Amino acid sequence: RGRGGPAAGAGAPAPEPVLADGASGSQMHGSAIDAMVEQMRHGVANVGGEYDSSHRVGETLRRARGAMADFLNCGTDEVVFGPTMTALAYHVARSIRAGGTPGARLRPGDNVVLDPLGHGANVWPWVQLAEACGAEVRWLPVAPTRDGAGRAECLLDSRGEQLSRVIDGRTQLVAVGAASNGTGSVHGVGAVVAQAKRLSGGAAFCFVDAVHYAPHAAVDVTALGCDALACSPYKFFGPHAGALYLRRGLAGALPVDRLDCQENRLASEETYQLSRLELGTQNFESLAGIVAAVEYLAQVGVRFGGAVSDSPRRQQLEVAWQAIEAHERELKECFLEGAARVDGLRILGVCDPRRQVDRTPTFAVAKDGQSAEALTATLCARDIWCTSGNHYAGFWDAHSGGLASNDTGMTRIGFLHYNTLDEVERVLGELRAA
Repeated sequence: RGRGGPAAGAGAPAPEPVLADGASGSQMHGSAIDAMVEQMRHGVANVGGEYDSSHRVGETLRRARGAMADFLNCGTDEVVFGPTMTALAYHVARSIRAGGTPGARLRPGDNVVLDPLGHGANVWPWVQLAEACGAEVRWLPVAPTRDGAGRAECLLDSRGEQLSRVIDGRTQLVAVGAASNGTGSVHGVGAVVAQAKRLSGGAAFCFVDAVHYAPHAAVDVTALGCDALACSPYKFFGPHAGALYLRRGLAGALPVDRLDCQENRLASEETYQLSRLELGTQNFESLAGIVAAVEYLAQVGVRFGGAVSDSPRRQQLEVAWQAIEAHERELKECFLEGAARVDGLRILGVCDPRRQVDRTPTFAVAKDGQSAEALTATLCARDIWCTSGNHYAGFWDAHSGGLASNDTGMTRIGFLHYNTLDEVERVLGELRAA
């Protein structure tokens, strides 16, 4: 099963709870916790010193950039660390407002095109940027439902003819989520990025929020063709932190907030592995935890996917995601088929078990006659640990088919690969009883 960390069971009542809130944050793997502790015991220093603990800090920075470069399939100097994905998105927005570069500038008369189903961290930095620059805010189209019962599916429409209605030669920025943390819907983000580049004549800066997607499938920024992509290691079994891919040409050219004594270069051995885009001393213990989390995922590829133990880490990760996706397909099928037999239970998002590629094992659910808050309280009291609310997204009024409002949102059940089929059945049993 491999939860691998004391956080999973510390202080938990009997029976052991079902950890069904993976969309809020995963459990840390034990190796990531150990790596953080080890860093704090033996690596409390800063870079540039000629002594052991400083050398350890430098090695942690080097290993962290290498780990995230393998995770994202990019260069080590294209990796930027920060406290959160939200902070990194605002950092990029400030840089664009400060003047930008070709492919990342914004003026009156231009427009930005945003994800109406997205997390607020990939909406509000760009709305505020557009307002400050006098640009128009437009919204990506939502696909018509393919559900036989007419239920809302909350999927973006990635067809060129639909995107051409909002993306044009004055589009300077397109921000899209790879998957919705509220409903689990997976969007055709590669197609959106490709069409954005085509329809804008290459002008659009494409920013992808992969926070919810990253724990469920391989992220490949090279294949996506995006300019920037952000994720959060605490969603994939590591510590609270943010990580950003920023395409090399932009990473080296965007105007950024920095100290006058700070190196104005991308991370390299000459800069002690510090980047011009990173402010102040980094959280070295979190970086150590990120390395361990990525290593854990690579070992999933070796242990459960048949990856060769001495193969490149990126290859091990790709095999790991195949194994994880295979297990999560079973979780999704079990939940969707079981949920269809629970009286009064409604799901927002793709409900057809045959269309699993269109969703993660994260489910927005409602029960007739109960508020989201009440249903969640009942489940938590029965040791199904989950949450309710709008989950920092504002699409519920317009796109939930009347199931929820922006104020209330819905109850969210979120599984990850450490969950079991028995746990899914237990969740379904409690939903029946609720």
